[in-house]
Amino acid sequence: MKSTIRFGAFIIAAGVSLPLLLSLYKNSFNNRKDLNTCMDVQAIVNEEPMSEATASETIDTMTKELASKEKESEEEDEQKRKQVVQLVEEAISFVNNNSFDKAMSAFTHGRDFIRGELYLFVYDYNGFEFANGQDERLVWRNVIDMRDPFGTFIIKTVIDKAKEGGGWVVYQWRNATKNSYIRSFVKDGKEYAIGAGYYPHSKHDIVVGLVKAAVAYFNEVVIEKGFPVDEVFSTLSYPAGRFVMGDLYLYALDFKGQMMANGDRPGLIGSNVLMARDSEGKLLNQEIIKKLQNSTDGVWIEYISKNAKKMAYAQKVADRDGREFFIAAGYYPSATPNRAVDLVKNGYEFLKKHGLTAAVNEFSTRQSDTYRYGDLYLVLWDMKGRVIANGANLDAIGVNQWDLKDEDGKLFVQEIIEKAKSGGGWVDFKLRNAFQSIYVEAVDLGTDSYVIASGLYPISKRETALLLSRSAAGYLETHSREEAFSEFTNPNGKFMRGDLFTFVVGFDGVVKVWGDIYELIWRNIMDAKDDAGKPYIQVFINTVKQGPGQVSYKINGFERVALVDLVEKDGTSYVVGTAYYK
Repeated sequence: MKSTIRFGAFIIAAGVSLPLLLSLYKNSFNNRKDLNTCMDVQAIVNEEPMSEATASETIDTMTKELASKEKESEEEDEQKRKQVVQLVEEAISFVNNNSFDKAMSAFTHGRDFIRGELYLFVYDYNGFEFANGQDERLVWRNVIDMRDPFGTFIIKTVIDKAKEGGGWVVYQWRNATKNSYIRSFVKDGKEYAIGAGYYPHSKHDIVVGLVKAAVAYFNEVVIEKGFPVDEVFSTLSYPAGRFVMGDLYLYALDFKGQMMANGDRPGLIGSNVLMARDSEGKLLNQEIIKKLQNSTDGVWIEYISKNAKKMAYAQKVADRDGREFFIAAGYYPSATPNRAVDLVKNGYEFLKKHGLTAAVNEFSTRQSDTYRYGDLYLVLWDMKGRVIANGANLDAIGVNQWDLKDEDGKLFVQEIIEKAKSGGGWVDFKLRNAFQSIYVEAVDLGTDSYVIASGLYPISKRETALLLSRSAAGYLETHSREEAFSEFTNPNGKFMRGDLFTFVVGFDGVVKVWGDIYELIWRNIMDAKDDAGKPYIQVFINTVKQGPGQVSYKINGFERVALVDLVEKDGTSYVVGTAYYK
């Protein structure tokens, strides 16, 4: 009974409903006989395989799948924030009208306080945890010193926000940026912090999270420990470090304009950029400094860089002597997959018309932004993997990258070349702590052929889920079953992204992986059915037999979408996928 209760609410939040939980409990009292599970699935759609993008398609299917409208993203984010606030306010009302023990039990084990991926957590002001709707194993633990990968004291931040009267906090949780709404309440004369959060999977929120994490790191190292500021700025400038996520990086200036850190172009460190202007003449760093002088919080600035609108977020810090700096990061909201495709096609035409020498100079020079759009740029390889042009890294030109591997061990340059040879399209891989998706085409110049490409780091929930699913399938194909399953179940591993995780189910219905929910491993859920009697696991299997696909269903009143793929490994067929709440 205890083991079942311990993971009950977590299973619901992770996409498995209460009927399955009760089935597991019943099974544990019947000498662990075969499971007969049931899931709150109402609708299963799109059993057809997802189309693969090719260069010959008039409207590239993969581009349509990956491209998301900024307005829609903002509306979804606002809706999610309202759901979080409503959950917390309802929880406080429940506490006020019930005993403390009953409330903590409801928040930890109850279905009524699980809303899709949303769940509650409660701490006293000493850092002891009293409720957690995701993982009951945290209850009674003192987690006051818990930090995220950037070094932020998560629970201290939550408690401080509760003491201030409540509001939003940002931190990293399960390898993703999490936005949590915090309130305080008093019960039986004691104060507590209560909260719930969501994973935005958007560059806007990740930028804020990066900057806030860097500010916390600065204050700890410089203010609390007394180290020189160079200790922090050198860490922020490391291109392969923890403060770099795909195309997102940090930079820092003092208030006189001297560049102190830059995670993208370390060569700029030491230069004075106070007079730097965008293409419209805006003195962008001066504007940031002016705004920060009149603000106690972070500020946003909008400007034009490399033909595209850039949004930058900055916060002020100061050393023990009062010298002021700002730490900032930015992103290009309109640098979409469609833009990457356009850039490749325009580069293709230039290469065909003007030849290799002119194209290499045009694509690689930083003096012209004709073939750049925000953080999008062109790369040119020959068919043996040698870099001919690179719009972001001149040092890469001439380097043979044939055997270059991504963070999963994938020979991604070889895959890029093969994709170009087969007609072009999208290739996915992992670099710089993030997924990258790159669009490629082959160019035949008569005597030689080349691959032209442009890539981006898409960060939305659907994009991340899609790439996570593909990445997991590729990892299983290139690693032993034991290595892959060990990595998939690691709660701090690279296949966990906030509320997103990897699942693996055999064609016999036996679960090999369901995120880090170990209690489901080896369970046979082939006969799991929704309320209408539809067998969702069987639909997963039938879908992947036709190709990569998606299945939609509803859990605890919230729609969930699973993205699934087929992997054949050592003579065994597996469904590999991930899922997210809409």
